[in-house]
Amino acid sequence: MKRFVSVCITGVDGTGKSTAVKRLSDYLGNEKSEIQYMGSKNWETRMAEKYLSKPGKMYSLTEKIYGKWILIFEMYKRVYKHAGSDKLIIFDRYVDEQALWYRTEKATFKGKLVQLLYTVIFTKCFYRPTITFYLMCDVSVSVKRKDDIAGLSGIDDLRRIKNVFDDYYIPLKDVIKIDTSSTGIEDTVDIILKHMEEKRCFSTFLK
Repeated sequence: MKRFVSVCITGVDGTGKSTAVKRLSDYLGNEKSEIQYMGSKNWETRMAEKYLSKPGKMYSLTEKIYGKWILIFEMYKRVYKHAGSDKLIIFDRYVDEQALWYRTEKATFKGKLVQLLYTVIFTKCFYRPTITFYLMCDVSVSVKRKDDIAGLSGIDDLRRIKNVFDDYYIPLKDVIKIDTSSTGIEDTVDIILKHMEEKRCFSTFLK
């Protein structure tokens, strides 16, 4: 595979992730950068649109089985289409999260198997971004920033997801952790740019 230079900004809802991605892209400009969204929507392949767009309970058993492999193919297409690109690719989230979501739910035997499959493929076999930033903040801060976190159940869900993400990303030595609880978006982007400047491979992308 032809290598390419990339930065990944990830984190749970309300940490400022998507805003930071947009600000970084605006700073670099379209000629130097391209945003690649990695969340489970805006499918880029016809198979994913067909098999992954329904509400969960509407899938047949066959579709559920196909869906696991189609998701892998969908993520593969989103990442490897950038091979050899002369732009800085900014990943909004990354493929690791496909495995992490299974850790946020009550583990069934089937769920554990899928989690194992996704963990091996998405965290061991996929291209790794040149540098990854994990944005984090207190759940109370996320709730204030996001209007769509509804009620106590929504807050509890977010807290459970945050715990799973923290357990995965915080121990990783090659991931830059940024606490955005008291850090404005401009300061967050400045921190990201500072770390990028320290990586010589990013020098051609920065103004």
